[in-house]
Amino acid sequence: MENMTTRRSTLTFDLSQNGLLCVLKLWQVEIMCHFWRSQRPMISREVHLHLQDVGGDVAVSRASVINFLNYMVDEGLLTYTVETGKGGHHRIYSPKDKTEKKFRDTVHLMFHEKLSAFKKMEASA
Repeated sequence: MENMTTRRSTLTFDLSQNGLLCVLKLWQVEIMCHFWRSQRPMISREVHLHLQDVGGDVAVSRASVINFLNYMVDEGLLTYTVETGKGGHHRIYSPKDKTEKKFRDTVHLMFHEKLSAFKKMEASA
């Protein structure tokens, strides 16, 4: 039985979607693609401004962007450094995998490991 204090993963697999949309929402895919295109670290404000610039069907709050970035850090898919600046401390985020292909490979491995563990549990039951 699952421990009640276990944090749920940001990444879920949606079989009705294709590509990165299987594991991320459209605005989250845009964030990751922006990191890969720019090839530079960014603070949450820059990421949020980018989402506002590209528009889209859904307005995304800065808090949602920050939560997503932090969840991706928790999953090991983003890293960050902390710098002080105007307004206090700022996390500067960058992707662990510098290309979309490497990111896909990492996510594939994460899901494969979880499914393998599930299969082993099923076999021992």
